[in-house]
Amino acid sequence: MQTWIYLIIVVILIVVVFYLLIINPDIIIARLKPKKFLDEKINFEKLNSESLLQVAILAIGILLLFESIPELINKLFTLLKIRNMNKNISDDINTLGINSEIFSASFKVLVGLIFIIFQNGMGKMLYNQNVRK
Repeated sequence: MQTWIYLIIVVILIVVVFYLLIINPDIIIARLKPKKFLDEKINFEKLNSESLLQVAILAIGILLLFESIPELINKLFTLLKIRNMNKNISDDINTLGINSEIFSASFKVLVGLIFIIFQNGMGKMLYNQNVRK
């Protein structure tokens, strides 16, 4: 039964990702597009090191998310399977590793989201720190 639930959740996630990335990407673009960023056309006269730094921060955030979300889902599912097997989690040494892996994957997701959401501010801050030196 757990396998079917996991399979249904994964299929739903794949369908949602397919819909958002392939069929209707305007939803993601409208939500993630910063107010002051590159225009629709890339004008190399306006392309400076600050905007390149913002693109790099965005790319790092997306890579962190794509790496850590599947790991987080997998570890959470493993922990739920262990709990359903009626094991006492506080006494089991194997779950200590799973708990720390869940924490590290959650931290990566959080850092990735912070990079994506605050890319403008981080880019400006890093650019200003390097220009002043």
